[in-house]
Amino acid sequence: DGTPVVVKVQRPDVQAKVRADLGVIQELAGVAEARIPMARQVDATGLVREFADGVLEELDYTIEAYHARRLADVVAGIEGVAVPAVHPDLSGRRVRTIDFVPGVKATKADQLDPSVDRHAVAEAFMRAMVQQVMIAGFFHADPHPGNILVDPHTGVLTFLDLGLIGEIAQE
Repeated sequence: DGTPVVVKVQRPDVQAKVRADLGVIQELAGVAEARIPMARQVDATGLVREFADGVLEELDYTIEAYHARRLADVVAGIEGVAVPAVHPDLSGRRVRTIDFVPGVKATKADQLDPSVDRHAVAEAFMRAMVQQVMIAGFFHADPHPGNILVDPHTGVLTFLDLGLIGEIAQE
């Protein structure tokens, strides 16, 4: 309908390649545990298994779409913070379509309009992170500058790439 969007498309062979790579890593963890006491102490195979589960989950874009909708709810009451809307009718396991959001990396403050209050942007980020981690227990687990855009004209922060999410149980 003319709405600007971003479409994330998974390469056709990526799942097989990732599974093969994870298999190699799991074998190496087993070898390390057999030969290195420290590897047994830290449960290297358990760590790799947990890592592999997370990586495989990131390959299902329906899960990422769910994370985006849930995180949008978590930060909904925080002024100056957003998560792009997902277009479910144009998304699936290997394709995700979201609203296009203008912005620059959060570390590029020099590219913001002089009218944007940088202190307010930093405060909005801190409020968003406290809300996610301390209150909701559902948080963006990969908030590096490439995953947080700042609109250079409005200062609105937008969280992107929600394949990796952390959850903290209330208890």
